[in-house]
Amino acid sequence: MLKSDNLVFEWGVTESAPEGYPMEIIDGKLYFHGEDDGMILPSGGTLAGGWGRSISSSGNINKKLPDRLSIIFFSYAEKQFYFGYFDLPYEEMVTLFQKAVAEYNPSDELEPYYTKIMVGVAPGGVVSVWVNGARTREVFFGQAKRVDIDPSEAFDFPFSSKEESDTYMRLGLEEEVTSAQLKKIGEQGIPFDLWARYRKQYAWTMLPTKTNQRLISFIHLQGNSVDVDDYGDLEVAGGFDFIPEYISFAVGRDVYEVNFDDIEILEAFEQLASHVELSEPDRVIRLEFDLKEDQTTSTVRLFNAAQSITLKKAVFTE
Repeated sequence: MLKSDNLVFEWGVTESAPEGYPMEIIDGKLYFHGEDDGMILPSGGTLAGGWGRSISSSGNINKKLPDRLSIIFFSYAEKQFYFGYFDLPYEEMVTLFQKAVAEYNPSDELEPYYTKIMVGVAPGGVVSVWVNGARTREVFFGQAKRVDIDPSEAFDFPFSSKEESDTYMRLGLEEEVTSAQLKKIGEQGIPFDLWARYRKQYAWTMLPTKTNQRLISFIHLQGNSVDVDDYGDLEVAGGFDFIPEYISFAVGRDVYEVNFDDIEILEAFEQLASHVELSEPDRVIRLEFDLKEDQTTSTVRLFNAAQSITLKKAVFTE
């Protein structure tokens, strides 16, 4: 068996950024394990596709996975540049890619479920790295440092004045966000802790609404996504997991898809978890669906022994 130092996989790179807070990667590289060479990150475009969602894609190569990341990026909502140089969990990524290759079935799938390394950047200097493909799994979360860079050099545009570069940055923000989001940023500021809050795990479980209800897939707020066959593959009741952003499941032949509002469900989980006076079993958060014949009128309730919260912004699609 080959040692992990010598293993190669077919992989490419992609990037991610949160919706509503546009970012731009100025320069970045994922270094092949033990080498000074590496894969260049996509750069030069304004990114705002959703946290943990792939935006663009490079062509795949057959090389060793990366063990380091260097990156310079810009946050339009802050008008701030960031720089980071990070060691990555190489062995963990090798294990995940090996598992994906071992479970790959050419008759059912076009490729293994991990084929990319995805780098995400967010306000405050947040940097995340996921292995990505048909599934997504976070392997790194770090903090870049604020840096001062000449905008003319960073954006490769010969600005004649600070006023001109400030106008470029302002327009870059305004063109990517709605007027409501722009107003929210101006009035409430930027929630710099939001992406760390996404990563907290809670003791929670789903309650099947029907005996023939079967879970299909999950996407979590912090970017992880997975396909599952049934509740037994998801978790033990009361096990710790990330907060869901999207869930799809089937009841008989009917498929349900529900998208959650990230702030609403995040605050609901935080509120329910705040009841520290409860015993651990009573503190477990339970997610329950009230399914209607008209799927779009279905509702979701979160509750534990102390409190019940019905989500008002959860959207069911047929």
